[in-house]
Amino acid sequence: MIRRRLKFTLAELLTGLVILAILASLSMAVTNLVRGRGRHTACAGNLRQAGQLLHLYLEGNRFRTPYCTMDPASPPDNEKNFPGIAEVLCPGGRGGAVLRCPGDQAGYFERQRSSYEWNSIGANGRQVEAKNFTIFGFQYPVMYDYDAFHTPLNNNYLYIDGHVTGKPVR
Repeated sequence: MIRRRLKFTLAELLTGLVILAILASLSMAVTNLVRGRGRHTACAGNLRQAGQLLHLYLEGNRFRTPYCTMDPASPPDNEKNFPGIAEVLCPGGRGGAVLRCPGDQAGYFERQRSSYEWNSIGANGRQVEAKNFTIFGFQYPVMYDYDAFHTPLNNNYLYIDGHVTGKPVR
């Protein structure tokens, strides 16, 4: 009986290593995508909670939106004396983690006390129709991500009625 020894050639060994490297890179890409979607979902949950805080504010203030600056770190001239949305929704800093997006790697939360921008142009001091939560009969976002935290996914947008979507409704 003749015994044969199994030998691998260098080409076979390199081919096997290339296949393993391709499989590893594919699994890393999928893992990163799943992590990104998780951060996007957690961000939407934070915005929903911010929407609930906003509704509590509205109920206590005759359904009128607050006057807030969109950029607390360096407010525009016409918003110099306005607080940021974090000071209005979370006075004293309590509950401020709700306003932190898990995808905020740019440090907006540290600078602005919120990862979400207040739509001061369309929402400041507006009367909200309590029956259907609209402003002048329209739904438009009152808060949204400061930056593209969730690329290639869309940013999150909070509407005055409390719902959150990944795309702005026009």
